[in-house]
Amino acid sequence: MKNEAKNFVALADVAISDGSVPQAVGKGTRTAYGRRISAMYGTSHEHGERLRQQAAEAKRRALRQLPDLLEQAEQTLTENGFTVLWAEDAA
Repeated sequence: MKNEAKNFVALADVAISDGSVPQAVGKGTRTAYGRRISAMYGTSHEHGERLRQQAAEAKRRALRQLPDLLEQAEQTLTENGFTVLWAEDAA
């Protein structure tokens, strides 16, 4: 089966049925999580908490500015030859 976006679900089903793929994904996820925690909190617990708080504030700031950020993304994408479609609702 050719690797194309339209075949994603079928290819994902094949990968999931292969027992080694879910194990590899799980191991990779646990490894990445452990390394992230070590990097954040390796110096001290306080350092890790400050990083966590900074990340949370960055997320809140992005959410407050989301309409402007989306319009900027649309402009940049359009300038680079992409077509941006906006949906009025989930349907």
